[in-house]
Amino acid sequence: MDVPQEKLDYILDLRKNYKVYLLSNTNPYIQAWARSERFSEAGRPIGDYFDKMYASYEIGLTKPDPAIFEYMLKDATMVPDETLFIDDGKANIEVAVALGIHTYQPINGEDWRAELDHII
Repeated sequence: MDVPQEKLDYILDLRKNYKVYLLSNTNPYIQAWARSERFSEAGRPIGDYFDKMYASYEIGLTKPDPAIFEYMLKDATMVPDETLFIDDGKANIEVAVALGIHTYQPINGEDWRAELDHII
């Protein structure tokens, strides 16, 4: 639950050139904290870092169900082969690949910024 501010700042930089969405299997308890100023060192809630968030408990679906990916793709008008999905769960990555989405699976805890710069 402790996301380094430099990674959050990187996400803000990405938003200058790309749409950035969050697809999360989460619950209202975690989201209450994340959607508050306590989320980041900068005093910003999680929603400030993404163009839109898709929370499993709000949609009624969870990853790796393909339906949650399809919901997000349709709602955000994303084109699968123009979309990069980043997740540390193998099953989630496999579903995204099956839907034609580009993927990157960082190791849990990895600083993924340099690799992401290389990919995009």
